[in-house]
Amino acid sequence: MPQFAVDFMPFRDDLWFTQEQRTDYFDAVKGELLDRSVIFFDPDIGLETGTTGYMRKSSPEKYLLYSELKSVWKRSSVDSVVVVYQHLQKDARKRLGDVERRVSDLHRLLETRAYAVQWNDLAFLVVARDGDVGCQMRASLLRHAQRHSLAFREHTA
Repeated sequence: MPQFAVDFMPFRDDLWFTQEQRTDYFDAVKGELLDRSVIFFDPDIGLETGTTGYMRKSSPEKYLLYSELKSVWKRSSVDSVVVVYQHLQKDARKRLGDVERRVSDLHRLLETRAYAVQWNDLAFLVVARDGDVGCQMRASLLRHAQRHSLAFREHTA
């Protein structure tokens, strides 16, 4: 089995930001952290959803805004991968639609292949800009999903 060297480089994990500091927070991510990296976002809830008023009720800082994700994505290297931790609908009947919508939104927003591995009300959303990297990610995610009986979704068209 191949061995890989991995450097974990957290960015401001010990700091909370306010709604007013959002832009500065994401703009401060250094370019070298975005090169040849798996860029992992762990918002409290996940990607923005619903209206601004809806998000304001549960604290907007608990969401990752699509504009923030796109800003970091545009500065990342072509061989980087972005992963977003996402909570899904509480209503189990709506989860499939929820994850499919998220994957489709990411595909449309970032103009690239988008994938999701889902377990109950949690999903990991994955995007890769480079076609070869995307194919490798897809194969790895699909194997993982099959091995652990997880749902796998993709949007590549």
